[in-house]
Amino acid sequence: TIQPAPAVQPRAPRRFKVKGPLGVVESALGTGVEKRTPLGVSDVFASDVGKLWAFVKVKNRGAPVQLTMVWKREGKVRAKYTLRVGKSFGWRTWGTKRIRTRDAGRWTVELLTPDGELLHTMRFQVKPAPKAPVI
Repeated sequence: TIQPAPAVQPRAPRRFKVKGPLGVVESALGTGVEKRTPLGVSDVFASDVGKLWAFVKVKNRGAPVQLTMVWKREGKVRAKYTLRVGKSFGWRTWGTKRIRTRDAGRWTVELLTPDGELLHTMRFQVKPAPKAPVI
């Protein structure tokens, strides 16, 4: 008999202390966002997940800014998005990336300032999806 893989325990978004006027106070990678809250949070996903969401909560004490979210697989840029962040102690925003079965590997999502400086990095892994048994 074939046993199902053990379920991955969901985890909460990671939280960070921000000393300056701009920074990430919370981040998570997951399988969705509902009511501005990340769902299915993990740092390991199967390649048949379909779509991943990179969620960030940003402290911005200055004027509204445009941040850049860069998705990289094995160090190569796979997607890039611009995210608008208003003045707030916790502006929530996210970007998505479609994951295909061939996308197994080590990934990062980088958040860059308008000047191109690295503000935050999230790391995760995409593992090959289990193959269906042949009957």
